[in-house]
Amino acid sequence: GEGRRVKRMVYFDFRSIRPVDREMRELLMSRYRFKESEMQGNVVNMTLFRRYVERFLASRDDVNPDMLFMVRQLEATNTGLPLEFYFFLRQKEWKPYEHHLAEIMEQIYAMIPDFGLRVYQRFSDKE
Repeated sequence: GEGRRVKRMVYFDFRSIRPVDREMRELLMSRYRFKESEMQGNVVNMTLFRRYVERFLASRDDVNPDMLFMVRQLEATNTGLPLEFYFFLRQKEWKPYEHHLAEIMEQIYAMIPDFGLRVYQRFSDKE
């Protein structure tokens, strides 16, 4: 094949999924180059996040854009709403593959707060 598959799941806190307000629209247009036309109506932050991550994956040299790549929502759970990041890295050798994968996922994690989203995290009662 032309790449090595990546299939990662991240669970999101339902309470953070909401329509985008004016402040977030402005942030996303300036920082993530969303167009005004993409912000029409009652657009939801997770919708924009999924779209942006797919663009981000398509723009990377280490991701093979000729193979299937997508960010998809899976069935809701009691530990949040899972999004699956599915794509193929050109790099197949184990160590470089892991480094490229980590870098991509770290960049994705770093974007999450800008979209007003939160990763689901269970806290112990002691905190």
